[in-house]
Amino acid sequence: MIIRTIFFSLAALTLLTVSCTTHPAVNFDNHLTDDFFCFKDKLLKRIYGFGQLAVSVDGRRYNGSIDIDWKNDFFNASAYSPFGGLVASIDADSLQGKISDGKSSNHFFLDSVVDSIPFIVVQDLTFRDFICILTGRVPQSFNILSQAPDSVAQGRRVSRLFWRVDSMEIVAQIQNKSSQLTRLSVQNTRNQGWSLIFNGINQQLAQSIELRIDDRNYFSIHYERLKKESLKS
Repeated sequence: MIIRTIFFSLAALTLLTVSCTTHPAVNFDNHLTDDFFCFKDKLLKRIYGFGQLAVSVDGRRYNGSIDIDWKNDFFNASAYSPFGGLVASIDADSLQGKISDGKSSNHFFLDSVVDSIPFIVVQDLTFRDFICILTGRVPQSFNILSQAPDSVAQGRRVSRLFWRVDSMEIVAQIQNKSSQLTRLSVQNTRNQGWSLIFNGINQQLAQSIELRIDDRNYFSIHYERLKKESLKS
């Protein structure tokens, strides 16, 4: 099925604990905390931030900025032109949401495929996945990360862990010395294919996100600040 996103899309991050030793192989702990699962439970956390947005549609490039705020299962994102005008917005709760582009609004349930937004055509992503990615975290649909990796490539400073299932490959890059996850990529080769890259991971949140179909159709967000904070119960 097809998801047509709007100035953003994306993916996202997992809490992977990797312990590196002097042995040739990387010891992998596949336990994932609730921080990994977007909208799994009502978490007493807030995720918010702002950054720069770059979009290319059929080779036509656009730049702007974006701010997001997710708290108590309520999500809001706003995209702005370089001159500060509001271009698009997203609002959602734990069940459904709305995408507006200034001319019209489209309503979706979180588990439905967003198929009426004329932006980038991407398969296998739902509105829930879309919001998850915007908050710098990995969607539940990528939960094969809860399993041990299929293979490991260990270098002197970094190691890469690989998961492969059907048409999807996920690669996590780990710093050997600190055991920190620094980069996560998702490659889907089904039909036209797409790739999703999370970089600059901090507090299990990606500070840089890119969704790419080809060199003419992609979008990226480079957060100047994306933070997570605990809320009082």
